[in-house]
Amino acid sequence: MSDIISITEKPVEGIGREGGSLKAWANTDFSYDFALGGYPFLSGASDRYPSARALVQIQKQQLDISQDPGEQTLSSWWARSQRDWSGGAGQNYIDSGGEEVARTRYLDSFNINVWDDQKLQLLNDTSSAHSPTGTVLIAQLDDLATTEHYVFHTNGTAYGFVKSDGTNVTGTGTVPVTICSQGDAVFGVDGSGNLRKYTMSSGTQANAVVATGVTGGVPFYVKERLIVRVGAALHQVSPGHGGGAVSAAFYTHTDSDWNWIDVAETPTAILVSGSTASVGVIYSFTVEDTSGALTLGQGRVIAELPNGEIPTAMQTYLGTFLVLGTNKGARIGAISEQGTISYGPLSYDKYQVDFIELQDRFAYLGVTAGHDDRTGTKKTGLVRVDLSAPTSQGFYPYANDQSSDSSAALTGLCQRASTGNFAMAIGGSVYVTSATLALVGYLTTSRVRYSTLEPKSYQLFRLTHGKGSAGRVTVNGIDEDDEENSTFTYDSAVQLESEVGVSPDTPQEYMSFLLTLNRDTTTTGPLIDGWMVKALPLVERKQKVRVPLMCFDIERDRFGVTRGKTGDALTRYRDVRDSVAAGLPVLFQDLVTLESLIGVVEDLEFNQTSPPAGASGFGGVIYATIREL
Repeated sequence: MSDIISITEKPVEGIGREGGSLKAWANTDFSYDFALGGYPFLSGASDRYPSARALVQIQKQQLDISQDPGEQTLSSWWARSQRDWSGGAGQNYIDSGGEEVARTRYLDSFNINVWDDQKLQLLNDTSSAHSPTGTVLIAQLDDLATTEHYVFHTNGTAYGFVKSDGTNVTGTGTVPVTICSQGDAVFGVDGSGNLRKYTMSSGTQANAVVATGVTGGVPFYVKERLIVRVGAALHQVSPGHGGGAVSAAFYTHTDSDWNWIDVAETPTAILVSGSTASVGVIYSFTVEDTSGALTLGQGRVIAELPNGEIPTAMQTYLGTFLVLGTNKGARIGAISEQGTISYGPLSYDKYQVDFIELQDRFAYLGVTAGHDDRTGTKKTGLVRVDLSAPTSQGFYPYANDQSSDSSAALTGLCQRASTGNFAMAIGGSVYVTSATLALVGYLTTSRVRYSTLEPKSYQLFRLTHGKGSAGRVTVNGIDEDDEENSTFTYDSAVQLESEVGVSPDTPQEYMSFLLTLNRDTTTTGPLIDGWMVKALPLVERKQKVRVPLMCFDIERDRFGVTRGKTGDALTRYRDVRDSVAAGLPVLFQDLVTLESLIGVVEDLEFNQTSPPAGASGFGGVIYATIREL
């Protein structure tokens, strides 16, 4: 028995005891084939107990109960699609948050209408109808006797009227320097400090002095009266004042450097926004009935903006919402029955908002050089905000709307009642909506990453189109390095149903897609119903090992060395069983091929058998199943 080495004489180091389950085993004078959790074993592989290795399945079958059928089925493709963009722009990842609105948002757009018929389509173009030069102010003016509607414009040295057909009528008489609109009249303050009323009736111009003594003043029309700011003072003037001197200011700010910005109305009060260099506030002046005459009460501050945020424009909507433009963007506030205002976060936070107009359920924000045309320049235009669909966090959807071909400053914005569109004063020119579609438009989707940081292989992309779609659509994949990669150009409506390969084909954490719409004719272009991208997860495949481990009292290795004693088999089985029972990771080693892996033991099965050649005593085969982590 001199060739038998007792385990008690040469103990197995307690890998699962002293060094933890991840400590490696090293053979010395006995050549074990495997080690599990620090316990070494000979191989028990045979026809009855084969050894097996396989790759672990990384996809799972599950029921799809999402609102987007097929998008949660992870047995094959991972799909992500979008067929509604009414959630607006500004979202980096399409998988953001738990609200369904996240799946209706995107990153950015240019010349794209995302609001109508749940289709992506080109907006109408804009063109310069008249170029007075200088700093141009504009206002809506309706003819008193006909259905003609004009865009009244002035640059302080000359004024005129752009008709519905785009032709210009030169103004006669004293030129206003600042203006506001009543609808069928424009009120303006001239260089001599006179407040004038300008009208048009059957094409005949007229203007008359309403009040005097408002040098340097700026008029605003609210609640059937005029509020004229002159420095830090606010004056109230009736539209039918009759030409005499303006009445004394009803409110003068104590800070002589105070700047009144804009005026709006609520059902019971007049709101006036103002600021110093870094502080912006909103005052409320209640409308009171004093002996049958409506007067303005004492002003009080009802809203203060964060330090450094200055109001730039203001409008109220249906007496319940306040749309506030600032040097940081735009906020939407709720007006209570008591006249207080609760404003939310910046719904639009890209550029300063200079002007605001309201139409239907939308607020239109005028911004200077705020539209990226993807040629390296930013264009001046409008941003549309949907006031009917706030999120639970108080954000209102927005999208870039009509754009000009200029990056110059926006100095005026007004509606054109005859068309329902808008006129913009930009860089000395009056821009109006064209009858033709924009030549090209872009939309960049939010990034698709399937709510995981693991790399994916983005493989297939598909567009669907609506009836009457025409023109060309180009799709570019934008990878995680923000590099644009050409994917495919759909040259006709027929091709818009095809699945195409995605570029690049290298693993990506996320991808977004740039959709470029090109019109077919001046009045027809693409109508995109939706898009879908398909990807496969590129999680590293792990192994699952099923290995038979010999466990007998006395064993002999492949070199003829014998080892063991009575009782060793049961002790070793209990030790390895107790070591892996806690479910902690263990180190599995193939001591022949010198491979190893860290995994969890999913199954440990002991089968008592008669000993094979070279073994004796009690024992059997331990069948261990280890899944690599």
